[in-house]
Order: sequence, then C-alpha cells, then structure tokens
Amino acid sequence: MLFRGSVLVGIFVMLITAGTVIAAPLLDATAERAAAVEAEKRGDYDSALLHYENIFDSCITDATLRAELREKFKALRPKVLPNTDPANAGVWKSRAYIFRTLDFTWKDKEGKDHHATYTFRDDEIEAIKAAMQGFADRVWKHSWGNLRIEYDVKVIDEPLTSLDGEDSFWPGPGSCMKYFDDLKYGEVDNIFVYAKVRGDKDKGEESEEIPLMLLAGALGVYSDTKGAAYIGCNSGGGWCMDPSGEVQWHEWLHSVQWTLEVHQCYPPGLMASSDSGRKEGQTGGDPCFRLKESEKNWLPFYVHIMEEHATRQLWRVLSIRNKPNNPWLSLYCQNFLVCGPFDIKDKPNQGLDIPFIDETDPLKSTDVKWKAITTSGRNLDFFQAFEPSEYKLAYALIVVKSDKDQLAQVRLGSDDGCKLFQNGRAILYAPVLRGADTDQNIVDVQLTKGENIFLLKVANAGGDWAAIFRITDLHGNPLKGIEYVKPK
Repeated sequence: MLFRGSVLVGIFVMLITAGTVIAAPLLDATAERAAAVEAEKRGDYDSALLHYENIFDSCITDATLRAELREKFKALRPKVLPNTDPANAGVWKSRAYIFRTLDFTWKDKEGKDHHATYTFRDDEIEAIKAAMQGFADRVWKHSWGNLRIEYDVKVIDEPLTSLDGEDSFWPGPGSCMKYFDDLKYGEVDNIFVYAKVRGDKDKGEESEEIPLMLLAGALGVYSDTKGAAYIGCNSGGGWCMDPSGEVQWHEWLHSVQWTLEVHQCYPPGLMASSDSGRKEGQTGGDPCFRLKESEKNWLPFYVHIMEEHATRQLWRVLSIRNKPNNPWLSLYCQNFLVCGPFDIKDKPNQGLDIPFIDETDPLKSTDVKWKAITTSGRNLDFFQAFEPSEYKLAYALIVVKSDKDQLAQVRLGSDDGCKLFQNGRAILYAPVLRGADTDQNIVDVQLTKGENIFLLKVANAGGDWAAIFRITDLHGNPLKGIEYVKPK
C-alpha cells in the first residue's frame, strides 16, 4: 500500500527542511588517465603518480585496472620524493595496554579446572615497547611519510583474570575492556592488548599450558571497544617482542582494511589482506606478490601492501576518530530516524512478522518516539540509539529523494534479520542470522520523482546490531540524481 498524499506532505515538511546529504561526485577515470600520461611525458612524476592514484581511490575500477595501477605505483614511487614533514601527514592514534600479570582459571570440555599464572618481566615489557616503535617507524617509511603512528603504552598492574573463549582463549574485548577506565570514547583509533600466556622454561617460568585460540587477532570497532579497532595478542616466550614490529604491523593492517572498507567505505579490492601473502610456487592469495624462499619473514609483503595497495591520500586520511569525507561514503545512507527497541525474545522469525508500529504509515502513531541518528561510516549501529541488549528489534526510516522516475536497486546488509518496506509495501523479508556486510540483499525498485520512503526493520538475536543501506543503479554503480534526506 502506498502512503496517502497527506502523509507524504507531512514527511516532506518534517524531513526535507532539515537539509539533505548529496553524494559527492567521483572522478572521471578517462580524464585522470590522460592527465597522468601527459605528466609522465613531461617528466612530472609527482603529478603523474597523483593522477594514477586518483583513478585508484576516487574512480570506479575493476581488478584488472587496479592491477595495472599498482604496476604504475611501483614504477613511479621511486621517482617521487617522500614527505618529510610530520605536520603534513595523517595521524593514527594507538594505545597499547600490557597486563603485567595473567592469573587465569578455566574449565576444559570435561569440566576439569585448570589454572595458569604468568608475569611479564621488565625486559619483556621493554621489548614490547621496542616492537611498537619498530611498527610505527615502518608505517612512516612505507606510507611515504604520509601517515605517522602516535602511540602510548600503559602497563596494568591489576591481574587479568579472564580471557575470551570457551575451549581456547585470547585477550579479547569481552575480558579486557573493563580494565581500561582511562580510555575515552573516540580517543584513539585502535587498541593493542598484550597478555602473557606462556613463559620461558629456561628462566623457570612454567605454569599450566593455556589452549590458545590464536596468536594475535584484530577486530573492527565493536559496541564495547569505545570507538576503537581492537588488537589482542597472546604474548610470551618472545612472541610480539620482535623489534621489527612484524606482528603489530600484520594485525594493524587488518585494522587498516576494516577502516577503509567499513568506516570510510572505499570499495573492496583496494587494500589486500595481510593474511593473503603467499610464497613462490603457492597459489591463491594476493596475485601480484610472491614471497621469495630466501626471505625469513613477511615484512616484504607488508611493504608491498602499503606501497602498492594504497595511495598517499589514503594514508593521509586514514582515521577512525575523524569522520571521513570522500565520495564513496556519501553513496551510503548515513542519516536515519530510528524507533524501538521492541522485545522479540521467544518470538518466531525474530519478530519480523509482528508489526510493532503501523508499518504502512510509520509516522502516524504519536506515541512512537523517533530518534535521529547520523552514522560515522556506512554502518547504522543501533547501539548508538539503544542500550546494548539481545533479542530486540528496531525500525529505521530512510528517505531517498530522486530527481526523476527511475529504476534502481536497494542494496542492504543487516545484523541480524531484516524486513524492508517501500512506501508502506513490503519488498524484502530475510529472517537470517548474520553479521552486517554490504549487498547481502539486493532488491530492484522503482523510484518516483520526489521523496521515496523506506522503512527498515532489523532484529538483534545476539551480538552486534547494525544495518547498511544504499541505492545504486541496476549494475551496482552509483545512481545519479538521488539524495539521502537528512532527518531532524
């Protein structure tokens, strides 16, 4: 059922007067290539590299074109001087927390109790600090002087008494974040956490062996990480203490990929995963790199990622603390009205079949309180509006203004299940359990000239609670002539 005309007028007055968000234009790849070729001919390699970089980070590309551009980066970077002024570089802020002592008790699958205690020696703490500095030095060098890592290290003397996991363990946010009372929301871009889970037998450091989930792991921003990406390290026995900072660099590159793709909304495929390195003779992974058998570590691969899978501009703007401003982010809806939460515990299909409000006329009920939410990236995090909780459901109202009648696609992701209405008519039903990612559901729609009202219903069956919404053409490319109206 379509909204009645009087309802549309009411929505128009409420929403359009608050302003709109207009998608910033992407650059034209043909024009950028022509400028790059001309600059190369006259020996202006800095300008040539800039225009090739513009194609990479500000134009629509495919895997073949990106591979060609990476070859250009490899050829031109040695001809361009790096930045040497820290004031002209971007800043990524990190904080490292070192738990001096781990005092951990756990049960195995048979219910038997186990206990281990390990304490970092002073020389080990100094070695972790040296590794952090080695990591920071490498980022500065291989971003061509366009990103500097600012970090501090804090040692926590209160023993860490729990680890995340059931049968295997790591110092994850569920166990560790409660210790970081000094950390303010949005203060840093990422957190490093070190817990000693093994000792040196030759130094008499023996305790019960802890089953480890992983050696080190990286997460994006979660509801309980205070706006920062998270890296947890199972340390000890020299692990995470190499002065090269190899472990820190590897895990941080995961945070970089998350930041670029999720927070800043650059297209997938620009940044390679630091897990995608392969040796000579192996298949899969990053197709434009193979580690030589003579190499003793993966540092050359991380150099390749930083110098050939990113532009100078990407390093300068890389941040979670600061709201991104690029043409890719504006292709996603960032402004919503939300209402809820509604209890769905023991409800079938995550409560998606139950109309908690008038879904054909959502602004009609005066007892429903709507709250305006502006996202910092592509993800609408419902915990921005509601207390973290499970088995809840909420609605998000989205207004898309089109300058003409046109066919389009709604591309959305959700955590967990969702239902979508356009102008009061249900057009998508997905009672699924999943984490939110782009384009998990794609629906062809007819946009009418003027305002088009979408109502998104999203359930949380546990864990995070989020949605991602954008409008594209029928091929998934940016759609001209639309605006996401900012609600008030």
